[in-house]
Amino acid sequence: MKKFSASITLITALAVVAFAAATTNLNKAVNGQIALSTEPVEYAGVVHAVTQVKGNSCAPVDPCRVFVNLAGVNGVGVTSGGVYQFVGAASADLVTSLPGDVSVVVRGFRAVPPNPIAPVDPCRLRVRLALDGEGVATLMEAELQPESCGVDTCP
Repeated sequence: MKKFSASITLITALAVVAFAAATTNLNKAVNGQIALSTEPVEYAGVVHAVTQVKGNSCAPVDPCRVFVNLAGVNGVGVTSGGVYQFVGAASADLVTSLPGDVSVVVRGFRAVPPNPIAPVDPCRLRVRLALDGEGVATLMEAELQPESCGVDTCP
């Protein structure tokens, strides 16, 4: 009877580890310069991210997710002095082992110029996250980039 009881306990403990889930809410102050089609713009604000890890890994068949939005990210045109607003929200899949670092490019953001007639520039956000062994995000770095960046043209 003791062997049977120990087996059930072990199976239960493994099941809890295999299906652990972690959701992390992060805010990161950002600032920098982005080269838009109209002019370079100095920006500052906050990037808000929520990470979702459903198991003990972020495998390609069951990736983890990051949901990102810009909170009060504004900029000033270097040439014109005009005020730009950076807006948007998007999500992306994360594939990494835990613990691990992952870098992902999230698309779907826009730079809204001060002149409503001027075109809106599409932007992307490069996000780097550090996840601990339980899937909790412990560090986030973020940088706005023009959508026109290639793989090697923007770091």
